[in-house]
Amino acid sequence: MTPEQTKKFKYWQTRTIIVSMIGYALYYFVRKNFNTAMPSIEATFGITKTQLGIFLTLNGVIYGVSRFVNGFIADRVSARKFMALGLALCALVNIGFGFSDKMALLITGTAGGSEYITALTIIMGSILLLNGYFQGMGVPPVSPLMTHWVPANELATKMSIWNASHSIGAFIIAILCGYLMGHTGTDMTGDPEMRQRVVENTASITEKMDAASAEAYVTNALQHVGAWQWTFWVPAAIAVLGVIFIIVTLRDTPKSVVLPELEGTKTQLDEHDSSEEFKAFLRKKVFLNPMIWGLAVADFFVYIVRFAVLDWGRGVWTYHNTWYWGSASGELDGVPFGWNIGYGFGNTEAATENVLFYDGRIHKLSEVRFEIPMDEDGFEDFMKPWVFTSDDNRFYMNFIPVLDRSAFMSAGVVLSDQHQVFGRFTGRITLDDGTVLPVRDFFGFAEKVENKW
Repeated sequence: MTPEQTKKFKYWQTRTIIVSMIGYALYYFVRKNFNTAMPSIEATFGITKTQLGIFLTLNGVIYGVSRFVNGFIADRVSARKFMALGLALCALVNIGFGFSDKMALLITGTAGGSEYITALTIIMGSILLLNGYFQGMGVPPVSPLMTHWVPANELATKMSIWNASHSIGAFIIAILCGYLMGHTGTDMTGDPEMRQRVVENTASITEKMDAASAEAYVTNALQHVGAWQWTFWVPAAIAVLGVIFIIVTLRDTPKSVVLPELEGTKTQLDEHDSSEEFKAFLRKKVFLNPMIWGLAVADFFVYIVRFAVLDWGRGVWTYHNTWYWGSASGELDGVPFGWNIGYGFGNTEAATENVLFYDGRIHKLSEVRFEIPMDEDGFEDFMKPWVFTSDDNRFYMNFIPVLDRSAFMSAGVVLSDQHQVFGRFTGRITLDDGTVLPVRDFFGFAEKVENKW
């Protein structure tokens, strides 16, 4: 390339990376919004993630199949148009999701009852499956884009930069949807029928709260009835603007802007592209390639973590939540010993994380409560002695704080107030066989964390 061509190529390379990053971040706008809307959907209709479980599971499967199928298609069509089409279809089904309650009303002729809820669940689940397939159209066109615009010796570095689009999109949509959930919808706190419905629908969540927290949770849901719909409509509208942005600003290849192609981007297979050659290429380079399968298995486990954090975690947890957690480990009279205790992570009716570890065995505890002392102004004083008790009387500890590792951040709709306190525990524990063990000056930590996210 001439110096002028090199300068122009660098501009288009940077532009392609940035535009495709924005484009894929917008896919997350119409993908991760469901998780923030879920608590409001449950409060309004009583539909839980358990009821939508089969659809959520199939959504992941269909997404994977879509990525595989659309990889072949994206290699043969315009990457710019394909990426824009996928985002447009995701925006369309998100708009439809926002009207799913109206669809169920149209089908059943009623706005309540088991028949309506069943229809609504099926409609929402079906739309989630469609969105799962269309989401699989986001990444496949990026691969040919990058190989056309980025030399092989720079590809790993610049793809690593591009991969930040996942996190950027997920972060922004979490903040946006949190804002929408707190500032849209209809205030129905004065509607006794709606209040009763919300109380019944959220009973499994509020039953573990104290009376004041439960009332605040119900009131918050009543103040923003219907806000869940805006978490689909607003991101969908932004995605539509993103479709236009992609079409206008992205280009498939250097050739499309009168620049020479990178060396090595055209192969003998590209020139002939016969069916038999293509099949042989797939067998050798993909299906019989152990490196591909190794990466696929590794990526499978990465997606399990992502699904747990971004889908189930964000959907099951409320926007405003508080958790208590404590742990300690070491040796008790020369025997390996420790514990994990806590609550506030969700509904602990079915199971808790409260256990003792002693001599290689786990001993299950029931509910454990943290008693944090108050100061003279009625605020928690984390550096005064705490008390821990369990309702089965098998865990009793006094806790003398040594250090409060505190952190506070408040930025509009996002809040994090953390107090992780390190210190020494003194008390007693009871093993499953009834053996009582005294504990003295055992070092560990306990924390209280309040979040809005």
